[in-house]
Amino acid sequence: MAANLGNTPVRQYSHNDGNESQTRSIFYVRYIYRFLAWPLLVTANLLVSGVSWATIFFAVFLQEIWSYKWGYFVFGLFAYFVLAYVMMVWGREHSARISTGKDYTMLAGILVLAWMAFPIAWGLSEGSNKLSVTGEMIFYGILDLITVPIYGTFFLIYCKRFSPTLFHFTQVGRVSGVEHHGGLTHQSGAHHSGGVV
Repeated sequence: MAANLGNTPVRQYSHNDGNESQTRSIFYVRYIYRFLAWPLLVTANLLVSGVSWATIFFAVFLQEIWSYKWGYFVFGLFAYFVLAYVMMVWGREHSARISTGKDYTMLAGILVLAWMAFPIAWGLSEGSNKLSVTGEMIFYGILDLITVPIYGTFFLIYCKRFSPTLFHFTQVGRVSGVEHHGGLTHQSGAHHSGGVV
């Protein structure tokens, strides 16, 4: 974006000073980046909570709807609120069961709060043309720094606290209370909740 690549001109209908042919650069590369990078954030965060794969896939689906070009702003905001609910309610409930509640709440809270600023940035820039293209790049750049490298660093620091067995990865998926030894499957202990997590 700083190299002025990955954009397309779009006619500016509001705040155009009476010039109907005035355009604004819309950086589509930002949406490609979010489409590829943000599912990793959602997946990593929800793995720490211990929710099921179905919940993780549902949350990634919501995130993809939410981050798609903001063209359908109301649908995007609805998807964001459902995603925030999944991460802050379901995720917290599941993380409390596997003793990662405090760390998960802090990590998910950072992500949900940072993501809350994206609709504001869109509304001020592409939505209403109140910010210049340069101001838009700065605003989104700061938010992107918070959501990926800074959040990713916190995530890696906090993941050192977790045992690798926390994630329950096996040959048959993410299964709780089941141990695999040489092709044989054994249920472990009385804590078996039964089935796929």
